[in-house]
Amino acid sequence: MPLLQTMSERANQLLRRDSIGGVAAGLINPEQNLVEAATALGIARTTEEKNYLSSWPGAIQQAIVSAVHSAIGRAVPVTMSWAPGPDFELQLWEAHGVGPSPGGITLLLRSPYPVLGEARKRSRRKR
Repeated sequence: MPLLQTMSERANQLLRRDSIGGVAAGLINPEQNLVEAATALGIARTTEEKNYLSSWPGAIQQAIVSAVHSAIGRAVPVTMSWAPGPDFELQLWEAHGVGPSPGGITLLLRSPYPVLGEARKRSRRKR
C-alpha cells in the first residue's frame, strides 16, 4: 500500500467529525513544515514516511498544514484521500456547515508512487 494512503487513513481517523474536537489546537501551527506537523499528529511515524512527505513541494506542504491547522482550531472535520498521479497535486475544498452538519474540509492529494523504483526492481528480478 502506498505510504500516503496509509497516512491518509491515520489522518482520517484523527480528524473525523467525532474526534477532531479532541485534538489540541496548539499541537500544530502554520509555521511547521508537513513532516513536523504530521509527526506531531501521529500521522507520519516511520523514517520512510517522513522522507516521503519532505519530498513534496513546499507550497503544497504549507497549504496542507494551514488547512489542517484551521480545521483543528474550528473543529471542522477533515477527509484526506490519495490517488496516484504523474506529479504532486493538491485539491482542497471546504463545505460550509448547514443545520446539524459542521461542514468539512476535503484534501485530495496526488503524487507519484513513492516506492515505484523499488517495485520496478522487484518485478525485474522475478522475470
